[in-house]
Amino acid sequence: MTINRPLLLTLAVGSVTAVALQYLQAVPAGQWLPEPPHAASRPCARLAARFPDRIGGLRRDPAATPGTAVWGGGALTARCGLDAAVATPDPCSTIGEVDWVWRQHTGDATHQTLVTYGRDPALEVRIDKTRAAPDTALISLTSLAERLPANGHKCVSLSDTPPA
Repeated sequence: MTINRPLLLTLAVGSVTAVALQYLQAVPAGQWLPEPPHAASRPCARLAARFPDRIGGLRRDPAATPGTAVWGGGALTARCGLDAAVATPDPCSTIGEVDWVWRQHTGDATHQTLVTYGRDPALEVRIDKTRAAPDTALISLTSLAERLPANGHKCVSLSDTPPA
């Protein structure tokens, strides 16, 4: 019996690809979120235990990374444990008792990333605006972010800062 090596190689690659795709489909969406440096901190553990099951109709998915949550198959993600945000020219809004920095994205109009300002550790929220409403997400997550320790920094307008 003669073995056709190109055919054998093609079958082997196809089998490995099929197994890999099945594995990736079985892995929770949050598995792929990078773990923030302070995700295992006590404030983030307390916050993560309170992530809601639903936000704006999006169901919470399993997340394997500490301090993270995923809703709607990645339409909305939250990561607790980032280093406290530093002063930035990015726009900032105050919702409730929490300041949020709106990170600017060049060339990506569909996603919005917000990071708490004046909280240590910080909470990052990433929103796919085609599948989730930023205002609904922020209203839902601000009450959790209020539980993170404040570090005394507040958002101010650039017009309120002294010239450099």
